[in-house]
Amino acid sequence: MAGITDIFWRKLEYYKTTRTTKEQCFSYFAGQSDKIVLNREYESIVTNGLVLNLDAGFLPSYPATGSSWQDLSEQGNNGTLQNGPTFDSGGWINFDGSNDFVQLSNTITLTSEFTLNLFILPTSTSTRVLLGNDGSDYLQINNSTALGLFSSTESITLDGYSWDTSVTSMVTVTRNTSNNIQTYINSVSSVSGTLTGNFRIKQIGQRGDLSRFYMGNIYKTQVYNRSLTQQEILQNYYKGSIVTDGLNIYYDAGNLVSYDRVGVTWSNLSGTGSSGILNNGATFSEIRGGSIIFDGVNDNFAATNTILQISSAFSIEYAVSILTVPTSSYKYIFRHGQGYQSNGVYAEFGPGYLSLCTVNSTASAASVYLFSPGSNTLYYVSVTYENRSLKGYVNGVLVQTNNISFDPLNSSQTTLNIGQNGEFTIPLWRFYTRALSLSEVKQNFHANRTRLGL
Repeated sequence: MAGITDIFWRKLEYYKTTRTTKEQCFSYFAGQSDKIVLNREYESIVTNGLVLNLDAGFLPSYPATGSSWQDLSEQGNNGTLQNGPTFDSGGWINFDGSNDFVQLSNTITLTSEFTLNLFILPTSTSTRVLLGNDGSDYLQINNSTALGLFSSTESITLDGYSWDTSVTSMVTVTRNTSNNIQTYINSVSSVSGTLTGNFRIKQIGQRGDLSRFYMGNIYKTQVYNRSLTQQEILQNYYKGSIVTDGLNIYYDAGNLVSYDRVGVTWSNLSGTGSSGILNNGATFSEIRGGSIIFDGVNDNFAATNTILQISSAFSIEYAVSILTVPTSSYKYIFRHGQGYQSNGVYAEFGPGYLSLCTVNSTASAASVYLFSPGSNTLYYVSVTYENRSLKGYVNGVLVQTNNISFDPLNSSQTTLNIGQNGEFTIPLWRFYTRALSLSEVKQNFHANRTRLGL
């Protein structure tokens, strides 16, 4: 999704008479860097068959105040907060376990296949209901290791999971046309069973007879009238916001708060400064959901007063499409420092190779590589460094590990250059002050792949 696009505005226009104005929306985003990421990527979730979509972290669904929780599926299954569930700016609604719940305006009746999908953080693992309908049909936390699914005629206990009251989980339950139930925790298949008959939903956070009130946070509640595939479940799971722990620099051409499609300022979404200037006519394009095009002659982006700490753990991520692979010499994608063996970090490409990242000491350099890049092919690149181990990933897959023999040294320079002298397209660029794990690298890749067309 390219920034706050027409899709977003159509949803905002749909609700703005009671929710917010565009100006208020921008003001809210400007103070919520995590929300910027989440909202920009939002439309990449699976929407086919979606009949309920309540998302506390998306402004048109819940505007941070009031009791109305709007259904983004546009099926009109809006919710009303009862007895004071509270909103947190992290993007969730907190239920107190005493009497808080959400009442839907319509009863959702699922007669055949379905998918129930919730992002939750329970703070109590005693018997607590997630979805209910007047005491007959409901989905609940049975205890610390199980889910319970009940209809008016049957019940099934789905064991095999240990709830962690400090970690958010995506809980998914599917039923296919043969009435087979399959559960997934964080997109990983868990346990299965069988449940027949209709399943109805009218409440969130209690059974429907004012009992078994849920205690904890609910971020999103999504209901589909069909059984999602595992690939679709993965898509919804990785559609959460990118990793923000340790995020120090984040430029995104597809985000209006980072680049407004006019002018020369490209702003850092992490809120730590380090915004910079597009020089010599580097231009914006809607390609890849919003990108900066560098002409290979003299275009570049420069962020002054920017320090990249590479002497300890760090991660760098960027997306790049090389328009023309040079037949001789090499070109920088970015650099911080003068270049080869002069302290700092950079990425370059040339005939037959793409250097994912090179780190330097006074007299040594080490890289991880992707060989033979193709012209006009987008690569989503991640590199992590920790304890002298340099790892390079392309499109979420580890391609090389280099156990280097020296400690990288920070450059004494204070300017970060992107698009130094190459002809290529860059949609986004990030720097973390820690090494991302493999699962975090995959999370970031999946969170951007639909927008980038990967």
